[in-house]
Amino acid sequence: TQILSDRLSIGKLETFSQCPFLFFMEHVIDLPAPDDTVMLAKSLRGSLIHRALDLCVTKPMPFSDLWAVLCDEFAKNLMPLLPVAREEIERETAAAYQHVTTHALHQSWKTIAVEWPFHLPITVGDGTVILSGRVDRILEDPQTGRFLVIDYKTSSYLPSTASLLDGDALQLPLYIAAVNTLLLPDRAPAGAMYWNLADGEIKIGLLHESIDTHVFDIPPRSVAQTKISDEALAHWQENALAQATQLSTKLSQTDFKAQPKNTDFCARICAWKRLCQYPWMERQREND
Repeated sequence: TQILSDRLSIGKLETFSQCPFLFFMEHVIDLPAPDDTVMLAKSLRGSLIHRALDLCVTKPMPFSDLWAVLCDEFAKNLMPLLPVAREEIERETAAAYQHVTTHALHQSWKTIAVEWPFHLPITVGDGTVILSGRVDRILEDPQTGRFLVIDYKTSSYLPSTASLLDGDALQLPLYIAAVNTLLLPDRAPAGAMYWNLADGEIKIGLLHESIDTHVFDIPPRSVAQTKISDEALAHWQENALAQATQLSTKLSQTDFKAQPKNTDFCARICAWKRLCQYPWMERQREND
């Protein structure tokens, strides 16, 4: 089977970066997760909330009307869920809707794109791989004309600012590179941020040093780690593109051993942790 085609989503690339075994289970043999009902609810929750936030920006309406639209669009997906699961998804969607529609960001920044799809070519060996993705929201700073990438997160697990600076998290810098290359080549980036919909805060990401962080309600303790220069923003993108090339090359070699980048991710997020041999391998290394 050819694992690496000429198209690769950034989400799949990040999964491979997190752990090759996780990528193998989810995207190569494509088995249903051990607790498929829970995983189905989590997947649906993310898709439904992202669609809700798309609509609340492009077609503003009261939440009751919005929920009716979503129930119609996702009827087949919602049907298998227990009533308590559907009610929980409705509550979480309502909370996300409230966060996005009342945040101060709406008062000063202009939304220029929502759910923007892209296909970014990179050179891998003698060929080309198209990195695909969808940016949740792109904003413009009215003061500087710079653009800002926003990625909505429904999971409680977020990369740390340190992992962004170290280049371990690829999504945001690759999104910036795509926007700067394909959509806004004449604009400088303001940065990129994760919007944690669990608590409505925008506090993880990197911003250009000229941007007023008060707009995003970033906790004061995080500001010093968040603000970076033009040179650092450019390096962030270049490093992410280089890592994407390396990961694409490694992926083509079909090495899917359990090699988690972050074992905390394994314990909290991975649906395959009971089948994974990594804990056993680690114990063997300790005993050797």
